[in-house]
Amino acid sequence: MAENKRNRQQLVAISQEILAHHPEDVICMVGQGAQGFDWLGELFEMIQTADPERIKKLAQMGQHIAREQSGYLESMRDFMLAAGIGCGVLDKEAVTRLGGL
Repeated sequence: MAENKRNRQQLVAISQEILAHHPEDVICMVGQGAQGFDWLGELFEMIQTADPERIKKLAQMGQHIAREQSGYLESMRDFMLAAGIGCGVLDKEAVTRLGGL
């Protein structure tokens, strides 16, 4: 039991070194990205059935959600890429391929 806990702690430490975040935080970030897309999907569905007066407000809400989610995910990607370079897991070619920094 103690060995499993030690192995888990080592894996978490490696993950944090590579991704600059605890594995649970990485999963949370992906979940937040998915949630943003869910919100956009709901907005598009509402726009399809909305009266013309509401369409502009719904489009503005969608634009705001898209910008917020995009900025958040880009920031996290750049942070993780920098961490990957810093610990030697990623080289500059990989970073270029991944569209970062």
